[in-house]
Parts: sequence; C-alpha cells; structure tokens
Amino acid sequence: MDSSRSRSQVASWALAACVGAATMLLACLLTPPAPAPFPGHGEYFAAQAVDPFSLVGRFPQRILWPVLAWCAGKAGIAPAAFSPVCSGALLTVVFWFCRERGARFLDALLVTVAVAATGAVQLYQVMTCHSDTLNWILLLLLVHHARRPAVFWPLVLLSALSHEMIFSLAPWLVWLRCRSGGRPARELLLLFAVGAAYAAWSKFVRTFGSGQSFDALYYIQENWLVLGTLGLWVLWGLLLLVEFGPLLTIVAWAWRQDLGLGGRRGTLIYVACVLGMMAFAYDVQRFSCYAFLPLVLASLRWFAAGGSRALYSALLASGIGSYVAFHWIPGEAGGWPYERAWHHVAAFETHAPGTRHRFFTVVLPHLWLETLAFGALALAIVCAGRLLARRVPGGAGQIAAPGGDATTRNASP
Repeated sequence: MDSSRSRSQVASWALAACVGAATMLLACLLTPPAPAPFPGHGEYFAAQAVDPFSLVGRFPQRILWPVLAWCAGKAGIAPAAFSPVCSGALLTVVFWFCRERGARFLDALLVTVAVAATGAVQLYQVMTCHSDTLNWILLLLLVHHARRPAVFWPLVLLSALSHEMIFSLAPWLVWLRCRSGGRPARELLLLFAVGAAYAAWSKFVRTFGSGQSFDALYYIQENWLVLGTLGLWVLWGLLLLVEFGPLLTIVAWAWRQDLGLGGRRGTLIYVACVLGMMAFAYDVQRFSCYAFLPLVLASLRWFAAGGSRALYSALLASGIGSYVAFHWIPGEAGGWPYERAWHHVAAFETHAPGTRHRFFTVVLPHLWLETLAFGALALAIVCAGRLLARRVPGGAGQIAAPGGDATTRNASP
C-alpha cells in the first residue's frame, strides 16, 4: 500500500513538473526573462550566491535563495537564469496543490496558467534574483499543511530563512493553525519558538558574518507610518489591478467564503497583514503578489462550485491582454501606470520624515485621471464578482482534502 502511494506521488509530481515547465515556457513568451540580476536586491542576492556560506552581503541571514542558486550554479545555471527555474517550481507546486485538493486536470491547468500569466511569475521575469518566488511556494505549502503543526512551523522557519517578512503574517499563521485544529496557547508558543530560532540564526550571522543586514530591526526603524503607509496602500491597489487584472473578479466572487485561509476572518486577517507590511517597507510591486494565494484558492472554489471554464478562460485571456497593455515596456517592473505614479512619489525613497505626506499633496493631483480610471475598473470587478455570486453560489461546491474527504470548512489539508 505504501509502495503504491509512493509511486502515485512520484507520478503526481512528475506530471506537475511537466505542466510547470510547459506553462513557464508560455510565461516567458509573455515576458522574456531578464538576462541579468535586477538592480539592487537582485544584485545583492546574486552576489551572495557566489559563496552563501561566507555570510557576506547585504542580507546574509536570507540564505535560502543564495544556497539554492549556488547549487544551481554547480550545474551551470547562472543566478539570473535560476529565477525562471524558481518560477517553474512555483507553477509545479500550484498544479500539484490544485490536484491534491481535488481539481480536475483541465481546471488545475487553467489555474496554473492564471498564475503564470500574472504578477507572482510575470513580475519576477523582470525582477530577477529575488527570493520572493520561494516565499510563494512556501505559502502554498503552509496552507496545504495547516493541519500538521510538525510540518507547518518548520516551514515558517524555512520561510524566514528566505525572507523575515513571513513574521508580518504571524497573526494569520496563528489564526490558520487554530482554525485547523490548533490551540491558541500552543500555537503562540510554537510561533515564539520559531522566532527564537530565527533570532539565534540572525545573532550567529551578525557575530560571524559581515555586511549590512536588512533584518527585522531595520524594518522597525525605517517605517512609513502614517501618511506614507496610506499612500502606499493606494499604489498597492493600483498594482493589484495591473498584476492580476480581470482575474480578480474570481476573488471578488469568492471572498465571502472559506477559501482555506481560515474562513472569512482568516481572509481579512491575511489582507490586513499584507497591508501592515507597508508600514515598514515600500516594495508594493512585490506585496501585490500576495494576491496570488487568494486567486489560487478562489479559482479552486470556482471550479468546485461548477463555475464555467469558458468564463474563467475569458477572464484569463482578458487578463493577459490587460497585462500586455500595462506592461508594454518589459523593463518596467510594475508597468507604466505604476512607474508614472512612483515617479511622483520618489520622495519616499529619501527616507525623510517630512516628505512622506507628499503622496496626497503632490502625487494625487498629478494622477487624478489614473485614479478615476483604475477606481472605475476596481468597482467594475467588485460588481462583476457580486453578480457572479448570485448565479454561482460557492457553497454548492466541495473541495476535497487529500484524505479523500470533502469539506467546505477548514479545507486546508
């Protein structure tokens, strides 16, 4: 029986790897991968990948991506080329995840293509050599193993070794575990243990390594509260529309349901945690990609509820069209609407406290047309989602857990 299960898992992963590779090739047609590390953090990660164990660089504590890139380098894969490999791995996990949750082959394929054509993959065709793609993979695995604390919390620690911003999701992580059978006191204790383990690692790096470390203390000191954060939320909303486009209609259709994020409250906590990140950092292009997880889960709910594949495909096709329109210059990370907005809000980068209010006094007056246009698009997506909710009730579908059971509550295996 165990041998049969092992063969089945191998076959499942082999099929997922084939789908991941094929959809990654399609993603490269939409946005060809950049041949060099992205300026700034991408270059820092690529430099660390030369010798990650020396603990030298701008953020040597974020060791996961450099170690994997170093291993890939032994096989002749350069750091910039390793980024599409990571994206292909993400698409592999997305397809596998969908199949594990009972999706049919064609439905899982459509969801995988949707991820390939949107921000979580497309943004990193330009922003090469970032560890974020590993974070997306680990987020999916965290949802998949939400009922298994012995797997869940080590995955959180592994995520921290990729990027410590995983701790910004701490309220959602604890909530998700409690909704999946955990007890609040025990989960808080386990979270503390993971945080302590990461703190010990950071201390080791500071003691025996060298270089400037963008650790948790850095983000606490360099915050954007209060007006700067509100301005970044506006940019984040714009980026959601740019990176995911009409496919957000599926999220708007499903957001009132239990997607596997811990019920409706869990979804709201997840969103609140992502918004909270912008009190400490301003990379709203990257933060917009956290929407990929609700998109995957909402898409699964859509197909489980008997939603139309033709309609989903139409939204996907229109999403690809809007992405091409907004990213007509591939070198613009975030597309020309974001680049135009960021040009006016560049004072944020000076880190001067007296300039953080300028989003409202300088930026919005220059962007009133874009604000109206994207506001109308957002309203249209929300209305379309609510209209679909009347025609396709989400409660009609059942999402199968890996054990073979079907549930609409606590669907995370």
